[in-house]
Amino acid sequence: MTRHVFTGRPVFPGTATSLAEVSAIPFDTCASYVDVLITGEGSGLCRDRFNEALYDHDLINKILCIPQTIGSSSATTLWMTLLERRLAPLALCLANPIDTTVASGIVLAKHWIGKRLVIVDLLGADFLDTVNTEDTVTIHEDGTVEIQPPDSI
Repeated sequence: MTRHVFTGRPVFPGTATSLAEVSAIPFDTCASYVDVLITGEGSGLCRDRFNEALYDHDLINKILCIPQTIGSSSATTLWMTLLERRLAPLALCLANPIDTTVASGIVLAKHWIGKRLVIVDLLGADFLDTVNTEDTVTIHEDGTVEIQPPDSI
């Protein structure tokens, strides 16, 4: 297999390379990290039982490839907490536009605690049809995202 290249909008520009964790359903931040909020657990394991593709996967330092995020306003604080405790994914690649709760949390984390998360959105449905868990994903400053399947490295 060959590498695939997609271009999205670099909402929070940066560079990152890591393994992909992929879900075709929207990512519920609160359900995924409920243990971090309620018990203070220091884990990056996804706890959203309704997201079979990610449930019980360790998302720390992975590139999370999803259609979009969903959740309540507590997701803003949760993203700040995840970044501060070093429990967050390395980056987010979104097929659709970023939502305001994630954007708010990332802006606040950058300005209040000096932590940042690389995010590219508007990658489109074809992106999610192409990327697979365990592919190597590389994100460039300009919003270009390269996918390298394991058998092509």
